[in-house]
Amino acid sequence: LRLPIVPNNRHNEDSVLRIKDFRGIDTRDWDTDDQEHPCIQLATQRWSFEDANSLDDIAQCELLLSIIEVTQLQREKNILFCAESFEEIILTWLSYSFANHEEKYREDPTLPSLANRYHAKLIKKEHIDWLMVQLCFFEGTMPRPVAMIPINSRFVLMACIEIDSLHYAGRQNPYSKKLLREFEFQLFDEFISHFGLRYTAETIAIIQSLKS
Repeated sequence: LRLPIVPNNRHNEDSVLRIKDFRGIDTRDWDTDDQEHPCIQLATQRWSFEDANSLDDIAQCELLLSIIEVTQLQREKNILFCAESFEEIILTWLSYSFANHEEKYREDPTLPSLANRYHAKLIKKEHIDWLMVQLCFFEGTMPRPVAMIPINSRFVLMACIEIDSLHYAGRQNPYSKKLLREFEFQLFDEFISHFGLRYTAETIAIIQSLKS
């Protein structure tokens, strides 16, 4: 994958994990999510977009990449390599993590919830599709695009981009929230289009066997 080059200033962040080989890695010292799955942040980047005319910073972007480990039993069952079980496990994770938002979101179908499967859609790939969902990480915020990608039988890659409007006292931001939201999703699609994921012949054989 390709990461943006982030200018070095006090408002920005450019943190990229130095580990490059995860084969046989011990995850016992990793952080865990709210469901006790080991997880690690691959990259955290934050920068501002500047208006070419006014030179005002008009939006802040944050890019997040992490990997999450499934349980040993799920790994043995190759649950990430079956399209149906992969989607269901992701939705199960999300319904647990965002359970306190369900009641409110159920009343508004434009907001993501288990009832509308978090607006999930498939990103078509040659061997196994990736899953794109939308999530509100904080109450009152707009849904963000998030990709969930099965790396192997052990790990899921999670990629997310968030763009928020910036404002100055006495000056109007020339870009509407609607336009910035459209740009957020376009930028997200552009970002994940550069992900290169190549499975081994053995893994492809497992995926094909699960399809049949």
